[in-house]
Amino acid sequence: MTGLYYDALMDRERAARGEAYLHRFRDVLVDTGYWVVLDQDRAYTRETYGRNFANSPVVSGRVDRDRGAYVVSLRPPAQTIETPCVLLGGDDNYSHWLTRSLLKLVLLEGEANALPLLVNEDLRPHQREYLELLGIPEARLLKVPRGQVVRCRELVVPTTLRNHPQMPAGLRWIRHRLLRGEGEPSDVLYASRRDATRRRMLNEADLEKALAGLGFRILVAGELSVREQIAAFSRAKLIVAPHGAALANLIFAPPGATVVEIATPSIVHMNDFRTIADHLGQRIATWVVERYAEEQPPGVPAMHWNYSVDVARVVDFVRQQAGILPDSLNDS
Repeated sequence: MTGLYYDALMDRERAARGEAYLHRFRDVLVDTGYWVVLDQDRAYTRETYGRNFANSPVVSGRVDRDRGAYVVSLRPPAQTIETPCVLLGGDDNYSHWLTRSLLKLVLLEGEANALPLLVNEDLRPHQREYLELLGIPEARLLKVPRGQVVRCRELVVPTTLRNHPQMPAGLRWIRHRLLRGEGEPSDVLYASRRDATRRRMLNEADLEKALAGLGFRILVAGELSVREQIAAFSRAKLIVAPHGAALANLIFAPPGATVVEIATPSIVHMNDFRTIADHLGQRIATWVVERYAEEQPPGVPAMHWNYSVDVARVVDFVRQQAGILPDSLNDS
C-alpha cells in the first residue's frame, strides 16, 4: 500500500483560532509508531501527536515540502478495532508522554471520557504509574503493538496540547489531579543525567560535587518513581538540570521557582521546558554549553553529542540567577 498523503489539520477553522478540541474520525488508519491518522489522502500528525512525520519509517520520501506531501508505504492493517476509542498514544519518553499524551486528557468529556484509550502495548513503568495516579484502570486501555498499522472504525482524537495555545489548561488540570500539598518550597535541586546514554555531560560528577557543596540535593530522575519525582520538584525553589526529559517535571514545580537549564548549541532552540516555565510563572534561564567532547560516537547527530561544562562558570551563573552569594544556597 503506497500512496501520496498530504499533511492536514483536523478542523482548519478551529485550529486557526488556536482552539483545542476533539475530532471524530470514521474508518481511518493509524500508524502506531508515530501516531499519525491516515484518512484517504490526508495525514493528520501535527494535532494528533506532533511528531515529525517525515522521520517515520512508513515515509519513503517527501514530494513537496511546502504542501507537506509525503510518499507513504503501509503494510496492510494488522487489526481492525471495531469499538469506538480515543487516541492517547504511547511515546515512551518521559517528557513526551506527559506533554503529548496526558495533557490532552483534559479535553475528554461526556461519552469520550469513558471510551477505551488507544495506547502502545509496551508501556513503560512510568507510563503505567501516571495512568494509575490519574485513576485510569488497566481495563480501559486498548493496547496495540508499536509500529503497526491498525484500522479504527471510530476514533476520537483530542488535540495534543504540547506547545499549544491551550497548553495552560492541560497544565492546570494535571497539577490539580496529581499535586498534593507540599508546604512552602525550600529545596534546591539538581536533576542529573548521569544515567543518560546520549548527550552526556562528561564532567557531570564535578558539577554535582560543586553544587552539593552549596546545599543542592542531587537526584537522578530515572531512578525515582513518578510519585517521588513529583514530590521532589513540587518542593523545589531552585532547580538546575541539563536539558532532558526530567525537566518535564517543571509541570509540578511551584510558581515562582527559579530554573537553570543547561543546553547544547544544537538543542537550545527546543523551547519545551521554557514554555512550561513561562506558563506556570517560573523564572527560567538557559546556560549554553561552550564545548562539545572532542570525540563522539560514530553516526550520532549533533543534537545528541556529548559535552563538558566549565563548572565554575555554571555555578556562577546559577548564583546570578538565584540572586544570592552565600557559600550555601540553603542559607538564603
